[in-house]
Amino acid sequence: MTRYGRLLHCRYFIGRVHDSNKIIHRARQNHLFDKFRSEINSLSSELIVQVQDAWRMHVREKIGKGLPEGEKPVEGEEENIWPRLVDLIQNKDWRHECLKRDETFDMHFSSAVRLYALCSNSEFDMG
Repeated sequence: MTRYGRLLHCRYFIGRVHDSNKIIHRARQNHLFDKFRSEINSLSSELIVQVQDAWRMHVREKIGKGLPEGEKPVEGEEENIWPRLVDLIQNKDWRHECLKRDETFDMHFSSAVRLYALCSNSEFDMG
């Protein structure tokens, strides 16, 4: 096998491993969500606080991995920086740089967008 062929093979294998990891990660998330959901009987202020805290932590820890040093949110500033991040994600170069720092950046960002939209359009009121 040529060097080029070996490189292609490695790239294919790495891509397959990465895809498998994403599938496993999503299945684990679904399992934990289903378990959590089965334990919840109603919308309570405690649940709202839990969801808001989880969103903030997700923004800091998961999305923060892909952000440049000067743009990483600090605790308590997640809601304030969020509109700027939503604008920045539209810039393909900025997004590409974030993906270089963390290849799962898009997955984490889209999860945060969905939850923020849900919370903003309900009794959760993230702002």
